[in-house]
Amino acid sequence: MSKLGNRLFNWYDSHSTFLPFKKQLAVIEKSSLNKSLSVMKKKVDEMSIGEMHEYAKINTKKELMEWIDNGAETEYTVHRNRMMLDEILLMPKSINTVEIASTETDLFDKTYDMPIFIAPMGRMGWISKYGETSFGIASQQMNIPLFVSEKSTYPIETIKKKSSADIIWMRYYDSGNDVQNFIKSIERIKKIKGSGFGITVDAQLSTKVKFRRLYNYATEDLKNRAIDMNKIKKIVSSSDLPVIIKGILNPLDAKEALESGVSAIIVSNHGGRNLDYSPSSIEMLPEIVKVVNGKIPVLFDSGVRYGTDVLKAISIGASGVLVGRPACWALIAGEVNGVKRMLYTLQDELKRAMILTGKKDLKSLKDMEKVHLLPSEINFL
Repeated sequence: MSKLGNRLFNWYDSHSTFLPFKKQLAVIEKSSLNKSLSVMKKKVDEMSIGEMHEYAKINTKKELMEWIDNGAETEYTVHRNRMMLDEILLMPKSINTVEIASTETDLFDKTYDMPIFIAPMGRMGWISKYGETSFGIASQQMNIPLFVSEKSTYPIETIKKKSSADIIWMRYYDSGNDVQNFIKSIERIKKIKGSGFGITVDAQLSTKVKFRRLYNYATEDLKNRAIDMNKIKKIVSSSDLPVIIKGILNPLDAKEALESGVSAIIVSNHGGRNLDYSPSSIEMLPEIVKVVNGKIPVLFDSGVRYGTDVLKAISIGASGVLVGRPACWALIAGEVNGVKRMLYTLQDELKRAMILTGKKDLKSLKDMEKVHLLPSEINFL
């Protein structure tokens, strides 16, 4: 340490009415160590979602945790997703007649136990031996549908065989997936009695973690692989399964998607992993809900960590939410049991928040009184 550094330490030690600074650092380090040891001793069915995150950080290579947790470039969008969810306050209703809160929800003519679904995420075999099959088993046992990425470690046929979950297969539109390729994919999901087919439209360029592109796209030519409305219409007209569009933030995109005949829209900024400095999903959810006007379900993705987040999204107009990073942490912490614990925790927090705000079911959330601190105007460049 430099002489100046030592002088500052000594000055702080002599003037502080609390522990000396060096000792404070030691206490912090010891506290972190004790926290880590405490998490390691817990069984997965005793862990909170935050503790699952801690467990994952301890037991996973740094590069993989960066791949899971980080976002594009400055990561402003990742942080804004949480910041703007945190800016919505909930108004309690202490005098009420609610005894039990029901989280049942309907999607595509099926009834599920909760409006909380696992987001489509690829390459789960990087962090788990059983990968997406654990997601499938947990989803089936918790009676919710499973969104599966085309980049999953295990093919949809294997996931279905292992779990019998209601699978919604999400595919990326890029140069290797033309319209005919998508139509063939619809036949593939129908063979396993899947519940829907989806197109992720906001991944026309490779994902970035901070300033590093993933999957060896270091020399990517930045050629746009976006899909247009005419192609979406062709895919929709060729499918007798519900077609879902994921990655909508712009109300104009929502309008076009609605006109193309899709069965549902997922409001998402890809967890802050694509366009840095884009608005948060929760900021744009009211605008998308307004455009859709109840014609099709609107699902919410990006930033969900707590049951109160679920309540906020549904009270604004979402039919359900998708959970990404917490599902990864849960998978690392305990495979199927970890994922079930994560889903149960979110459901339990949602029920608790519903009771405390006097709402007996999800439909009653639509007229819920909230204290909104979201900005009334958003300036776009």
